[in-house]
Amino acid sequence: MKKIIFIDDEENLLTSLKRSLRNLTEDWIPFFETDPVKAFELIEKEMPDVIVTDYKMPGMNGIELLEKSRKLNPSVKTILLSGQSENEVFEKAKKVTDNYITKPCDFDELKKTILSLF
Repeated sequence: MKKIIFIDDEENLLTSLKRSLRNLTEDWIPFFETDPVKAFELIEKEMPDVIVTDYKMPGMNGIELLEKSRKLNPSVKTILLSGQSENEVFEKAKKVTDNYITKPCDFDELKKTILSLF
């Protein structure tokens, strides 16, 4: 079973994700976290196969979180979700992500993206 961690400071988005990605749970062990600092602690403990994170969060942005996570596990697959369309964010994201998806995102698209990483 593969482990996947979803991080977003918007609780409602995570709740929707839980519902829409329910059928992935046969092959995946999903974790959901709203706090990026707590999420990193979870990443250290669980060593997930995939991390899906929002960019703009209080305490630590998604790029910082993915940089730290990649130092821990260089082979972790990563997806950054962002409502930010700035080129600077996209350029930074390219260095630490396997995929970049703009928000709001279609959950079916996200699911396909996750599955395409393997």
